[in-house]
Amino acid sequence: MLRFSANLGFLFQELTTINEKFLESQKYKFDAIELPWQPNVSNGDLATARRLAHNIPVILINTPGGEGELGYASWPDRETSFQSSLEYAINRAKVLECNMIHITSCR
Repeated sequence: MLRFSANLGFLFQELTTINEKFLESQKYKFDAIELPWQPNVSNGDLATARRLAHNIPVILINTPGGEGELGYASWPDRETSFQSSLEYAINRAKVLECNMIHITSCR
């Protein structure tokens, strides 16, 4: 049986809060959520949004990039930035009970 995930980087752009986006995903019967770009909200707010949407699974998040960057994995001189972004993603993944992190490389 096919299952479908809502990629919140592309879907529901008309909605402004993370709670609305999680609830909309659940309303339209998506099986899970992907967070390719890290929303500017706290881990607590993300956990609340997930709980409000009946604990819809978050199946994928990306490591964040910096200002104008998609990621740091392929930059030889950005190891510290990469390590920080990976630690951030791991912490967020634990809060969301997400077991997959996409390592973004660069532009």
